[in-house]
Amino acid sequence: MEDDVFRKVCEVFRFDRLNKHQEEALRFVFESKSDVFVNLPTGFGKSVVFQALPIVYSCVDPTREKNIILIVSPLINLMKDQVSRLNSRGISSISLSDISSELEIRAVENGSYSIVYGSPES
Repeated sequence: MEDDVFRKVCEVFRFDRLNKHQEEALRFVFESKSDVFVNLPTGFGKSVVFQALPIVYSCVDPTREKNIILIVSPLINLMKDQVSRLNSRGISSISLSDISSELEIRAVENGSYSIVYGSPES
């Protein structure tokens, strides 16, 4: 099962393979079904771990209700870049900040996005 999940994640993110740290974190998510803390240096692919969670959840249990992954980041431009990249790969995502519209906030509350980036102010 996990090989199928890793293969799907690689397909969506256009990787040949995940690194061992990414595989370990994702394996822990679908084996333990509990919170995961990942502490890795810059460049080790931490973002892929949480960005892949909607794919992991849909592979593990396609009947499960939609999950929303919330990422809090103080870097608005980084959030916008990540959202653009995710949306281009078919993963519904949005970034919210103190200038977000009520329409965007309602869409998040209604479960329209799999991944929500939010600034601390939002």
